[in-house]
Amino acid sequence: MVDSPQPIYVPRNAGALPQRRGVAFVIVMSIVTVGIYLIYWDYKSFQEVKAYRGRGIGGILGVISSILIVGRFVLPSYVGRMYTDAGQPRAVSAWTGLWTFFPLVGGIAWLSFVQGALNDFVAVGEAAATASMSIKDYVERDREVVEEHECPHCGFIDNRPPSTHCRKCRQPLPGPTP
Repeated sequence: MVDSPQPIYVPRNAGALPQRRGVAFVIVMSIVTVGIYLIYWDYKSFQEVKAYRGRGIGGILGVISSILIVGRFVLPSYVGRMYTDAGQPRAVSAWTGLWTFFPLVGGIAWLSFVQGALNDFVAVGEAAATASMSIKDYVERDREVVEEHECPHCGFIDNRPPSTHCRKCRQPLPGPTP
């Protein structure tokens, strides 16, 4: 008997996932280059998010909007929409842009939130691609509904799949009776 070929996985979003960048690297390079790297980062981030989502403003318009402060709200909004399109809760939203109104510390916080959210999304996207699933299906596979069960030692009520030990007190749980 000849095995039939497996279907080829084609993601709903045909664009490539954004590139992972170290949060500390982005912050340090932005400070060392007195903002020049931040302009490059804005360009690349807007371009990559637009390529992945298939809509939104791209590199040059993203840089211009960031100079006019609007981009600090638009980019996290786009990243948040990537999450909701994949069936995940938003990691960042347009409200994240408010961090830029706090001098220096707010800008660093904003960068870490946005780049961190991009990195987390890419990690899940790469894992989903490895499993030949869409990101939404990959995230949903771990959300199986399980009945609550109680630890006989500490009374902790857990609704995740049962394991051999309590997640709170680490005592062994009784196994199923034959």
